[in-house]
Amino acid sequence: MSERENKQELRGKLIRAKDIEEVRAILGPETAEEEILQTWREIEAHRPADGLEEVDDDELDAVSGGADRDWENDGCSATVEEGSRCWSDDKCTWLEVTYSNFDPCPKGGKHDWRKRGTGIEIHLMGTKSFRHYRCHKCNKEKKEYI
Repeated sequence: MSERENKQELRGKLIRAKDIEEVRAILGPETAEEEILQTWREIEAHRPADGLEEVDDDELDAVSGGADRDWENDGCSATVEEGSRCWSDDKCTWLEVTYSNFDPCPKGGKHDWRKRGTGIEIHLMGTKSFRHYRCHKCNKEKKEYI
């Protein structure tokens, strides 16, 4: 079993834990009490509201593997200040989050996109309109087709 599969299996067990004692049993006796408490707080914070339909393991496996969160639009799921290192500062090692659209600005945090104008590209199959953006912090450029 790969390390990723092991993490997914551990994550699945932790998410289904009913109380802190179950979390303690899953993590094992060598785990520090502070880490167990932090993991339990993370689990409680990510639990769905009552009344939602439970998903069985086969359905969960069928949809797992994709991104959990759009980093560019939603930011970090952690509760840490910008610039900190999630893996060491926020104890996220037990509840790993997979991001799509992960392109942090090299100057720190998210890009600060500013609209520079619009344009049209001519192709064999027609034209494409776009908006042109530049990051105010690092000068990276991107096009958004409209």
